[in-house]
Amino acid sequence: MSATQSFRNRTAPDCYYHNGDFYNEGAGAIAPYDRGFTLGEGVFETFRIRNGKPVSLPAHLVRARIGLKIFEMTEPREFSALPALVNYLCERKKISDGVGRFTVTRSSFERGLYVSEAETHFTLTIFNAPPPEKKPLFLTIASTRRNETSPLSRIKSTGYADNILSLREAMRRGADDCLFLNTQNRVACASASNLLLKTRQGDFLTPHPSEGVSPGTKLSRMAHRLGKKITFTQIDLDTLYQADRVYLINSIRGLRRVRQIEDRRFQI
Repeated sequence: MSATQSFRNRTAPDCYYHNGDFYNEGAGAIAPYDRGFTLGEGVFETFRIRNGKPVSLPAHLVRARIGLKIFEMTEPREFSALPALVNYLCERKKISDGVGRFTVTRSSFERGLYVSEAETHFTLTIFNAPPPEKKPLFLTIASTRRNETSPLSRIKSTGYADNILSLREAMRRGADDCLFLNTQNRVACASASNLLLKTRQGDFLTPHPSEGVSPGTKLSRMAHRLGKKITFTQIDLDTLYQADRVYLINSIRGLRRVRQIEDRRFQI
C-alpha cells in the first residue's frame, strides 16, 4: 500500500504518522530494535508550516538525502508523499502555522554496531508553534568543540547530545544559546542555527560546511532577501569579534540578531 493510499478517508483525530499508519497522542511505540532510538543512527529535519503548507520542503529533502547517503540508508517511500502527509496532519490537528519534523531511522533485528540487513523507519510529527521571538541574543562559547572531521557534523543526525549539553551549559551562564568552535578554534555554528555575520565593509559571511556545519536551508533565501551574496568561508574569532553585526538563522526561528558573545557587544 502506498503512503498516501486511503489516509484521507480516516476520521480519527490522528496526531502523528509512523511507518504507514497514523496514531493518536500516547499511542504507538518505538521498536526496541530501532537503531535511531538505541544508537542515534538516523536523520531528521524540522520545517516551518504556514497556512497549513510546509515551507521550503524540497530543500529539507535534499539535505535529508545527503544524510541518508552518509548513513547508507534507503530513502523512505514517504518522501514522495510528504506534502500530502503534512497537509493531512495539519487538517486533522487544525494547525495553520506551526512546525513539522520528520525522522528517518534504521532498524534491524541484528545486534551489534554493524548489521547486514535493515529497514528504514519514518516518522512525521506536526506541532503548534508560536511566532518566533525577535529579541536579540546573548551567546557564550561552548566548551565542547565541533568535530569538523566527522561527516555527521554536516548533516542533521539524531545524535544531538553535544548540542543539548552545550545549550544547557550556555543557559546556566545566563545566555540564550551557545556558539561552537571547531577543533581548529574557528567558528562553526550555534546549537541549532547557522551563524551569519556582516563585516564592517558590508560583506556577509557564514562558516563553510567543511568547518563542521550543516548547510542551512534558509541561507539561500536570506541571500535573495538581502540582495547580497553570502560567502561560505573560514571565520576565526578575530573576524567574528570585529564584525559589524552578527545573526543566527534557521528555518524555524528565522533571522535573529546577536547582541553579545561572551564580553563582546554588537550593534543591533
